[in-house]
Amino acid sequence: MLLKNKRSKQPITALSVVKDDAEAREKVLQNNKMLEKAIVHAAATDTQVRVETRVALNASSGISQYVQERLITTIIMGWSGKSNVAGTIFGTTLDALIARNASTIVVANLCQPLNITRRITVIVPANAQYEVGFPIWVEKLYTLAKETSATLLFR
Repeated sequence: MLLKNKRSKQPITALSVVKDDAEAREKVLQNNKMLEKAIVHAAATDTQVRVETRVALNASSGISQYVQERLITTIIMGWSGKSNVAGTIFGTTLDALIARNASTIVVANLCQPLNITRRITVIVPANAQYEVGFPIWVEKLYTLAKETSATLLFR
């Protein structure tokens, strides 16, 4: 909500993707309950939130399809920093999203609530300034820092 353009009238979408299997119906119900919390948080900031759950073969295809259908410009996803036994789900999901979408993708590992964050560390790859979306994500970072009163540390 802190990264949302204040002039935009479009709601934020809290999207959950459930694997298409025998337990999909139960997982959809569980995820909808979890996503309702996003509406409660958004209400405190007068931000409209749309809750969506998609059933798909995998997370990246479900997210990509939704992004294409709704013309989404920014994808924000969390990451716990952990990987599973099959390798790095984070890597495979993120790699697929990057390959399938031209949207800005923000990946965050939040260790604490943003309202008490005092420093945001940004890891920037070499030559990032030459990428097409560079000015967009730098602007979003500065917006986030301003909204949270945090300092930005680039590495």
